[in-house]
Amino acid sequence: MFKIADELLKSGYSTISFDAPAHGKSPGKNTLMPEFIETILELEQQLGPFEVAIGHSLGGMSLLNSLKKDLKLTV
Repeated sequence: MFKIADELLKSGYSTISFDAPAHGKSPGKNTLMPEFIETILELEQQLGPFEVAIGHSLGGMSLLNSLKKDLKLTV
């Protein structure tokens, strides 16, 4: 995903990324989609609004479900 973020930065966007629960350096070994969704909505509350969102695998499905729970994207 960092290659996508690098290209967005080159195009003038700012980017925000996060280690999803039980991923990267985040604690834990197991997670469920509701934890991803909660994290996405909290990021929106603290740092949004966002123009676009990009996710991979469970992150992509979590983004779709976050939209159903009122995640707002401006594009």
